Amino acid sequence: MDVPITHWEELMRHARRAFQECAYREALELNTSALLFSKRHFNQLFELDADRAIAAVLVSYFNAIDNHLALYDFIKARECFDNALSFLIAVNAKPQLSEKQKHAILHGASHLHNEWCRFLKANQNDVSDLKLSTFQASLAALSAQNHHAVILH
Repeated sequence: MDVPITHWEELMRHARRAFQECAYREALELNTSALLFSKRHFNQLFELDADRAIAAVLVSYFNAIDNHLALYDFIKARECFDNALSFLIAVNAKPQLSEKQKHAILHGASHLHNEWCRFLKANQNDVSDLKLSTFQASLAALSAQNHHAVILH
């Protein structure tokens, strides 16, 4: 599985470079490609290295969020948060998860929560009407399913 994750890493390097050069649309396209790639290979990698599989998908979402914010598209950024949460909820619903996989999901939820809080704090004047409590409740429910509470702000 090293070849696919290596390809994902290469896409992310190119996306990061484009973002640093303020080529946000190009960076977004590269991040979208990385996200699709990480999701296409997710099941295989999740069996081998759950943390790495979850991280690849979430980092792709987080970078897409940063791109949308750089383009002042708060609705698309919010959609990426929703999609990242839906992804974690779907993974959590898989039957017969190992403890490592459950831990990886919880770890991903914690990172998603941290990014969400950073997003709210940095953009509080621009996101007041984006149904924030629904997202927070869903994230808390995911955490509670794994018997670990994520304290929300």
